[in-house]
Amino acid sequence: MSKVTSIERAVEGSQVDDTSAPVTGRKPIIEAHNLGRAFNKQMVLKEVNLTIYEAEIFGLLGPDGAGKTTLMQLMAAILDPSEGHCTVMGHDTVKDDYWINSHIGYMFQGFTLYDKLTIAENMEFSADIRGLPKALYLERQERLLKMAGLYRFLDRAAGNLSGGMRKKLSLCTNLMHEPRLLLLDELSLGVDPASRHELWAMLNAFRDDGVTVVMSTPYMDEAEHCDRIAFLHEGEIIGVDKVEHLHTRCEGHVYELHTKDRGGAHNRLVEHPDVLSIRHLAESVHFQLHTANHIEAGLKAGLTENGGHIESVEPTLDDAYTMLSGGEKSSAYAESPPKIHLPERLPEGGLIRTKDMRVQFGDFVANDDVTLEIKAGEVFGFLGANGAGKTTFIRTLCGLQKLTSGDAWIGGVS
Repeated sequence: MSKVTSIERAVEGSQVDDTSAPVTGRKPIIEAHNLGRAFNKQMVLKEVNLTIYEAEIFGLLGPDGAGKTTLMQLMAAILDPSEGHCTVMGHDTVKDDYWINSHIGYMFQGFTLYDKLTIAENMEFSADIRGLPKALYLERQERLLKMAGLYRFLDRAAGNLSGGMRKKLSLCTNLMHEPRLLLLDELSLGVDPASRHELWAMLNAFRDDGVTVVMSTPYMDEAEHCDRIAFLHEGEIIGVDKVEHLHTRCEGHVYELHTKDRGGAHNRLVEHPDVLSIRHLAESVHFQLHTANHIEAGLKAGLTENGGHIESVEPTLDDAYTMLSGGEKSSAYAESPPKIHLPERLPEGGLIRTKDMRVQFGDFVANDDVTLEIKAGEVFGFLGANGAGKTTFIRTLCGLQKLTSGDAWIGGVS
């Protein structure tokens, strides 16, 4: 079987090549050749050609429905391909599916834990089904759980763990047999930033030990941590490269506009043929052009009237994906949104106010004397780890949770 080390696909008349093959000497772990999968005669994955090497973190990046999970299940020998073929560590995923199943670690979105079992019991079960001797299992359990920060919670039931702790435990159970390949389907979905950081520290340590990690994610910021990534769009791979190379492809194409007339600017951008995509940020309008290093004079004049200011900015993976997938311009701003009727006289200090707001469950304090003001017309965000009190705060503002002390007002009404 020929080894495929590049992806070649026409995107708007140009070739998208994988120029990112790792350093010479690394062995291929996964090789896919013209791989495809159909459900009910509809192809959901088409002509995937891909090589993934040992000791790299490889990301599968794309929106929901792009085919990430299907490709992951083909690599794990859970699904058989409808066309083409795939090998994992030299074994065919159709002929040697049992061997592959027993020699890899595969973590899917629904976890692989038993909620009524403790952390220690989940680890023991994982060791038992893989036939590990007790002494070896205990040594690996201690090492893995200490790395994950879970060793002191051995007797806690899995069902009582936070989302981040559950993900780390599931990862540990999949590493009991020390696989050379880890397949992780949306590992950090629903995990707070602090736990995501801890998960990535674990993945980097495994990679340094020679483990290959293949992970799917819809999050562009998370993909920045991968050694290489593949963009999936409507079941096809539209680009494979190192992150820094993907950024370079978009240099000179990306701008941000600072203006008070967002609606008018959006309409001008939507109507202009050189505009590839538009994204509204908190303080600016982010847009991408087909042409590099040039803004057509008429467009520039329309955007900068009334004090508008345009600046060239560094591209992101979002921009790279947009360029490779062909772009999309929403006309949402062209339509009038429904009117929201605010009180004729807004209360002083903001539309939403809290003063010394405290919500307590027994001895546990969920919101501790919170005082803040939110003005009308603001987009206000709550950021924090799981258990920080975000949901409790929102429920209290909606009148679904009683205050322990303090007060809260919306539109002047307590």
